[in-house]
Amino acid sequence: SMKVRFWGTAAAEGWPAVFCNCENCKKAAALGGKNVRTRSQILVNDDLLIDLPPDTYLHKLAYGLDLSKVHTLLVTHSHMDHFYPMELSMRGSCYAHDMQSPFLDVFCDEKVKESFLLSSGFEKFGDEVYNAIRWHVMPQFGSARSGDYEIYAFKARHAFQEKALFFLIRQGEKAFMQCNDTGYFYEENFAFLEKIGIKPDFVALDCTNGKLSFGKEGTHMGAAECEELVTRLRKDGLVKKDTVFAVTHFSHNGALTHEELEKHFAPLGVAVAYDGWETEI
Repeated sequence: SMKVRFWGTAAAEGWPAVFCNCENCKKAAALGGKNVRTRSQILVNDDLLIDLPPDTYLHKLAYGLDLSKVHTLLVTHSHMDHFYPMELSMRGSCYAHDMQSPFLDVFCDEKVKESFLLSSGFEKFGDEVYNAIRWHVMPQFGSARSGDYEIYAFKARHAFQEKALFFLIRQGEKAFMQCNDTGYFYEENFAFLEKIGIKPDFVALDCTNGKLSFGKEGTHMGAAECEELVTRLRKDGLVKKDTVFAVTHFSHNGALTHEELEKHFAPLGVAVAYDGWETEI
């Protein structure tokens, strides 16, 4: 089995948003619980992390994580809510003792690596820390291995100043597909999924826009696009009959509370992720 844990489920601004006083933020603060969302991060088992937001340390504290076990980091793109490179400067030397995994393999696009190099050039990393990070720049529709994981990179409709990615991770018989920070799939993504012949057991979709819709050309999805994508993946037989779907990465501009999202997606059999949600496939 494969454990998938959602430590953060908000868009870049968080929800309640960091500097905001809109009604949606006030409502989330008042309701609390699953309506309070930090920046997006997913942990697969204990050792594969998807994205490194500024809220990573908060997630460690909130959920009692041992992040020294992480040997593989997948970074979707260079936006600050998905990659805060300076956090890596604490990974070793006198800042981190008795680490379970001394080396970290990072799989990402070119811009993410560039952002790390800029940061580590500005505020120098210790050699021991710097040299323990191994970079693997992945092309869209590329594949790689890390430990017992197979990693497949898809083409995200997002962050057009770079070749942004989203990922499918397979371990043994189980596969998890992470599709936040992409608009509706390009046709090439459907074709690539068919070509690799892996039907994911669990698919997490971007639903940043909530009740708003910017159509299939948008760089994020809302509820309408998510519904259409779930229907298409099922219809085309690209997922299993019992594949679990969930929506994540919500913005206050999308305006739907956790309860409203659950009500909306229940008829389609789609779950709504929240901070701290742990599930097993």
